[in-house]
Amino acid sequence: MLLSEENVDDQITGGKRHFHGIDLLKGLLIIGVILINSIRAGQYDSIYRYMLASMTIPLFIGISGFLVKEKFLKHASFSVVFKKYFFRMILPWIIASIVYFFILNYNVYETLDIKDIIFFFISPYNHLWFIPALFGWILVLWILLKFKMTPKDILVFSILFTIFWVLVIESNLYTEVSLLDSVFSKFRFKAFGNEFLFFFVGFWLGCHIRDDDRLRSNHFDLVWIFIILIPALFLFRIFYFYNFAQPFYTIDYYMFNVSTIVCAMFIVKDRHFNRVKILKWVGKQSLPFYLYHVVIVIITVEQYNNRVHVNVWYLITYSMMLLLIPIIFFLSRIGFVDRYIFGNVKR
Repeated sequence: MLLSEENVDDQITGGKRHFHGIDLLKGLLIIGVILINSIRAGQYDSIYRYMLASMTIPLFIGISGFLVKEKFLKHASFSVVFKKYFFRMILPWIIASIVYFFILNYNVYETLDIKDIIFFFISPYNHLWFIPALFGWILVLWILLKFKMTPKDILVFSILFTIFWVLVIESNLYTEVSLLDSVFSKFRFKAFGNEFLFFFVGFWLGCHIRDDDRLRSNHFDLVWIFIILIPALFLFRIFYFYNFAQPFYTIDYYMFNVSTIVCAMFIVKDRHFNRVKILKWVGKQSLPFYLYHVVIVIITVEQYNNRVHVNVWYLITYSMMLLLIPIIFFLSRIGFVDRYIFGNVKR
């Protein structure tokens, strides 16, 4: 039976249940993402950016997979799935992409044509790759569930897919095929496969521990194995940076982030953290913070790059970042903005 548009919300969210601990974690991760995109150094030049990139986005992706309900995707039609995520992710992403397109091309309007606009969406700017990749992972999961694959089968598939992707695509073996070389050199598709595994690890965990406390208790002893692995892999990642740095996507990267996702979901899922309400609110509003924080970086680079000391630039940038909190707070009070630009569709 296909779910109707009327009951789809209850199926995907499990009624009125809300994971406050995950809101807090998302708030912390947004801060990490802001730091990644504001550090004035290349990924392989700064240990801080390298380590933040090594763990922030994968955990965010794991959370996204954890919150997707198997029952909803298994029974929903494509139109229901598309409508669900169009207003929550795709429309806000389209609006943000338009904003960035005009900001980045404000002085060359006369030379732009429709191909430039289309290419900007096909090959997203900077951090904007995440939303189409996330929707792509959801569609892949929807297809696999339609083939009646179990969560365990899907997890195995994601592991095999990731191995193939890293060995063939990330290692640039595809350059031997001219068509693939043309596609991957022009479009930002690599992140879709590089981070593929983490969404499905999160989904598998969600199927096992989200709503079944008995299962969670039975598996908690296994979490200690991952807790022991995390600091060891973290230190190895630092060692790897100073001695090799590239390639970025190595076995320790995947082991570290899978361990982090497992531990994080077990530990924070049912916690409320009532004393840190501001971080929980940032987590609930993670989409607008994610989409628009780079606007601040663009403005400060344009206005202050090479004009002030780098430490002054950081002070200016992060001070302006703080202004996003009241701006998003007040704009979220406007129903139209909250629904269609921030993606907060009321359940």
